[in-house]
Amino acid sequence: MKKVIAIFLTLVTSVFLCSCIDNDLRIAQEKFEEILDAIQSENKDELTSLFSDDSLNKAQAFDAAAEELFEYFEGVVESYDYVGPFVETTKENNQVVQIMEFSCEVKTTKCEYRIAFQYIIRDTENADRVGVQSLYVIKAKDDINLEYAYWGDSRFLPGINIAIQNAE
Repeated sequence: MKKVIAIFLTLVTSVFLCSCIDNDLRIAQEKFEEILDAIQSENKDELTSLFSDDSLNKAQAFDAAAEELFEYFEGVVESYDYVGPFVETTKENNQVVQIMEFSCEVKTTKCEYRIAFQYIIRDTENADRVGVQSLYVIKAKDDINLEYAYWGDSRFLPGINIAIQNAE
Protein backbone atom coordinates (compact mmCIF):
# COMPACT_ATOMS: atom_id res chain seq x y z
CA MET A 1 0.00 0.00 0.00
CA LYS A 2 2.85 2.41 0.82
CA LYS A 3 4.39 1.70 -2.60
CA VAL A 4 1.09 2.54 -4.32
CA ILE A 5 0.82 5.82 -2.42
CA ALA A 6 4.47 6.68 -3.16
CA ILE A 7 3.99 5.93 -6.87
CA PHE A 8 0.78 7.96 -6.94
CA LEU A 9 2.45 10.96 -5.26
CA THR A 10 5.41 10.72 -7.63
CA LEU A 11 3.08 10.73 -10.65
CA VAL A 12 1.05 13.67 -9.36
CA THR A 13 4.21 15.66 -8.64
CA SER A 14 5.64 14.84 -12.07
CA VAL A 15 2.48 15.93 -13.85
CA PHE A 16 2.37 19.14 -11.83
CA LEU A 17 6.02 19.99 -12.54
CA CYS A 18 5.70 19.19 -16.23
CA SER A 19 2.60 21.36 -16.57
CA CYS A 20 4.39 24.27 -14.85
CA ILE A 21 7.41 23.94 -17.13
CA ASP A 22 5.21 23.63 -20.22
CA ASN A 23 3.22 26.70 -19.16
CA ASP A 24 6.40 28.75 -18.54
CA LEU A 25 7.76 27.76 -21.95
CA ARG A 26 4.46 28.63 -23.64
CA ILE A 27 4.40 32.08 -21.99
CA ALA A 28 8.05 32.73 -22.90
CA GLN A 29 7.59 31.67 -26.52
CA GLU A 30 4.41 33.73 -26.90
CA LYS A 31 6.08 36.85 -25.48
CA PHE A 32 9.18 36.29 -27.60
CA GLU A 33 7.12 35.90 -30.76
CA GLU A 34 5.18 39.09 -29.91
CA ILE A 35 8.49 40.91 -29.47
CA LEU A 36 9.82 39.53 -32.78
CA ASP A 37 6.60 40.46 -34.59
CA ALA A 38 6.78 44.03 -33.30
CA ILE A 39 10.44 44.33 -34.30
CA GLN A 40 9.89 42.82 -37.76
CA SER A 41 6.90 45.04 -38.48
CA GLU A 42 8.72 48.03 -36.94
CA ASN A 43 5.60 48.71 -34.90
CA LYS A 44 6.68 50.97 -32.04
CA ASP A 45 3.21 51.03 -30.47
CA GLU A 46 3.03 47.24 -30.41
CA LEU A 47 6.54 46.94 -28.98
CA THR A 48 5.83 49.60 -26.35
CA SER A 49 2.63 47.82 -25.27
CA LEU A 50 4.65 44.71 -24.34
CA PHE A 51 6.77 46.61 -21.81
CA SER A 52 5.66 47.23 -18.25
CA ASP A 53 4.70 50.75 -17.22
CA ASP A 54 7.49 50.57 -14.66
CA SER A 55 10.07 49.77 -17.33
CA LEU A 56 8.80 52.51 -19.64
CA ASN A 57 9.04 55.05 -16.80
CA LYS A 58 12.59 53.98 -15.86
CA ALA A 59 14.01 53.46 -19.36
CA GLN A 60 16.05 56.24 -20.85
CA ALA A 61 14.82 57.43 -24.25
CA PHE A 62 12.63 54.39 -24.94
CA ASP A 63 11.23 55.74 -28.23
CA ALA A 64 14.70 56.48 -29.58
CA ALA A 65 15.89 53.01 -28.50
CA ALA A 66 12.93 51.42 -30.31
CA GLU A 67 13.80 53.30 -33.51
CA GLU A 68 17.45 52.29 -33.14
CA LEU A 69 16.38 48.66 -32.68
CA PHE A 70 14.31 48.76 -35.88
CA GLU A 71 17.37 50.00 -37.80
CA TYR A 72 19.71 47.52 -36.09
CA PHE A 73 17.61 44.39 -36.69
CA GLU A 74 17.86 43.35 -40.34
CA GLY A 75 16.22 40.63 -42.38
CA VAL A 76 13.29 38.31 -41.99
CA VAL A 77 13.38 35.75 -39.19
CA GLU A 78 14.09 32.27 -40.52
CA SER A 79 14.51 30.41 -37.23
CA TYR A 80 15.30 30.71 -33.56
CA ASP A 81 16.53 28.52 -30.74
CA TYR A 82 16.14 29.32 -27.08
CA VAL A 83 17.56 28.75 -23.62
CA GLY A 84 15.13 28.69 -20.73
CA PRO A 85 12.89 30.03 -19.63
CA PHE A 86 14.20 30.52 -16.15
CA VAL A 87 11.45 31.47 -13.74
CA GLU A 88 11.93 32.70 -10.20
CA THR A 89 9.03 33.12 -7.82
CA THR A 90 9.51 34.96 -4.56
CA LYS A 91 6.95 35.19 -1.79
CA GLU A 92 7.48 37.70 0.96
CA ASN A 93 4.76 38.73 3.38
CA ASN A 94 1.74 39.04 1.09
CA GLN A 95 3.70 39.89 -2.06
CA VAL A 96 4.31 37.36 -4.83
CA VAL A 97 6.72 38.25 -7.63
CA GLN A 98 7.31 35.95 -10.57
CA ILE A 99 10.13 36.85 -12.98
CA MET A 100 10.99 35.04 -16.22
CA GLU A 101 14.25 35.31 -18.13
CA PHE A 102 14.59 33.97 -21.67
CA SER A 103 17.50 33.88 -24.12
CA CYS A 104 17.34 33.19 -27.86
CA GLU A 105 19.56 32.79 -30.88
CA VAL A 106 17.77 34.23 -33.92
CA LYS A 107 18.71 33.71 -37.55
CA THR A 108 17.38 36.14 -40.14
CA THR A 109 17.91 36.30 -43.87
CA LYS A 110 20.69 38.87 -43.25
CA CYS A 111 22.23 38.25 -39.85
CA GLU A 112 22.28 36.20 -36.66
CA TYR A 113 21.23 37.81 -33.40
CA ARG A 114 21.27 37.00 -29.73
CA ILE A 115 18.26 38.23 -27.76
CA ALA A 116 17.46 38.10 -24.07
CA PHE A 117 14.52 39.48 -22.18
CA GLN A 118 13.19 39.67 -18.67
CA TYR A 119 9.45 39.48 -18.21
CA ILE A 120 7.62 40.12 -14.95
CA ILE A 121 4.75 37.64 -15.03
CA ARG A 122 3.23 38.60 -11.71
CA ASP A 123 3.70 41.18 -8.96
CA THR A 124 0.86 41.25 -6.46
CA GLU A 125 2.06 44.54 -4.90
CA ASN A 126 2.89 46.52 -8.03
CA ALA A 127 0.92 45.72 -11.18
CA ASP A 128 2.90 48.40 -13.06
CA ARG A 129 5.87 46.01 -13.09
CA VAL A 130 4.00 43.30 -15.05
CA GLY A 131 5.25 43.05 -18.63
CA VAL A 132 8.60 43.07 -20.39
CA GLN A 133 11.10 44.74 -18.09
CA SER A 134 14.22 44.50 -20.19
CA LEU A 135 15.19 43.55 -23.76
CA TYR A 136 18.75 42.96 -24.97
CA VAL A 137 19.67 42.49 -28.65
CA ILE A 138 23.14 42.00 -30.16
CA LYS A 139 24.45 40.72 -33.47
CA ALA A 140 26.07 37.35 -32.76
CA LYS A 141 29.27 38.41 -34.53
CA ASP A 142 29.68 41.26 -32.01
CA ASP A 143 29.29 39.16 -28.86
CA ILE A 144 32.33 37.85 -26.99
CA ASN A 145 30.98 34.72 -25.31
CA LEU A 146 29.18 32.72 -27.98
CA GLU A 147 29.60 29.46 -26.08
CA TYR A 148 27.27 30.73 -23.32
CA ALA A 149 23.62 31.74 -23.45
CA TYR A 150 23.17 35.46 -24.03
CA TRP A 151 22.12 37.57 -21.04
CA GLY A 152 23.57 40.94 -22.05
CA ASP A 153 25.31 42.55 -19.10
CA SER A 154 23.11 40.43 -16.75
CA ARG A 155 21.79 43.61 -15.11
CA PHE A 156 18.47 43.58 -17.00
CA LEU A 157 18.30 47.34 -17.24
CA PRO A 158 14.80 48.65 -18.01
CA GLY A 159 13.93 49.21 -21.65
CA ILE A 160 15.75 48.27 -24.86
CA ASN A 161 19.48 47.58 -24.70
CA ILE A 162 21.32 47.20 -28.01
CA ALA A 163 24.76 45.72 -28.75
CA ILE A 164 25.61 45.01 -25.10
CA GLN A 165 28.08 42.12 -24.93
CA ASN A 166 27.57 39.12 -22.71
CA ALA A 167 28.93 39.68 -19.21
CA GLU A 168 32.20 37.87 -18.67
